[in-house]
Amino acid sequence: MPILSTGIKMPKPPAKGGFTLVELLVVLVIMVVISGVVTVAMGP
Repeated sequence: MPILSTGIKMPKPPAKGGFTLVELLVVLVIMVVISGVVTVAMGP
């Protein structure tokens, strides 16, 4: 999987294969929170 290794800067350990999924979930949660904050700030 050279493409996955190139896309992911950190090497993927065999023990933790779901680290990328956790990263995606964290990024999605952060984006949703930022979206909500911006919406509340713009439209009180």
